[in-house]
Amino acid sequence: MKKIIKNNNITFIISVLLGTIFLLSAVGKYFDLHSFQKDIVLYGFPYYFSYIIIGFELFLFTFFSLLLYLKQTSKISIVFIFIMTIVNTIGYFFLNIKSCGCFGSIYFLNPSNYVLFLFKNLILILFSIYIFKKSRTIENKVSLKRITAVLASLIIAFISLKYNDHFIENYAKKNIGLSTKELNIDSKKINTFKYLFFFSPSCVHCQKAIPKINILSKKHSINIIGITAHSNVARLEKLNSNFKIDFPVIFIKDEAFMNITKLVPVIFKLENDTVVNVLKVNELESF
Repeated sequence: MKKIIKNNNITFIISVLLGTIFLLSAVGKYFDLHSFQKDIVLYGFPYYFSYIIIGFELFLFTFFSLLLYLKQTSKISIVFIFIMTIVNTIGYFFLNIKSCGCFGSIYFLNPSNYVLFLFKNLILILFSIYIFKKSRTIENKVSLKRITAVLASLIIAFISLKYNDHFIENYAKKNIGLSTKELNIDSKKINTFKYLFFFSPSCVHCQKAIPKINILSKKHSINIIGITAHSNVARLEKLNSNFKIDFPVIFIKDEAFMNITKLVPVIFKLENDTVVNVLKVNELESF
């Protein structure tokens, strides 16, 4: 009897964890839907496959969190994770897609390399196998357990999302002390500039910041250069047709840009080709 109760408790905890992981994965992909759909197309699938994958993850969240049909749900989970692992492996080795983007905009959960990606998926498969083998009908206080499981999943997801905000906010500061070479930026293009303005043409906050940067660059002679990702070339041309950008702009690889900062606009201050501070636009205005 004690063993059954223990197994049920472990099954309960693992079900909550799996449900939470699938929820965070679905939410992260949804909030970074454009990038996720671009990746889907790179794999050779139509963009609407993104909705199918997100829907599948929400389905698994619902059934794991509500402790419903756990044996069948765990089977589906194993197959789903296995297929995603194969697809991502093909992308990594044959399509030069180096980031799985598993959790979309929830950046701190995204594996930083392929080995961690495999390890994460192996753990999820082992969890699913455990539930498949150990799941039993939870006879006592089933409604209370289900409510508790859903609440636990939502609370963990909420805490993870709040931490993700903190992670994004402070991500750029990890570059303090690094040289421009370590940032994977061509130092020849920026060696005469004191400030690097990282921005995206589609970002509303960046659009509002550009006129301020124009003033700082032109009227106050602040030595600043704009940096954006290669994928923003067309967007920048369109933006430049609406209002003039009075400071030079260079493009860097999308992967390099995302490795530098997850939040825009942001400004790096340089001294001797090294990042000495990370600033917001209003902080630069006060100089």
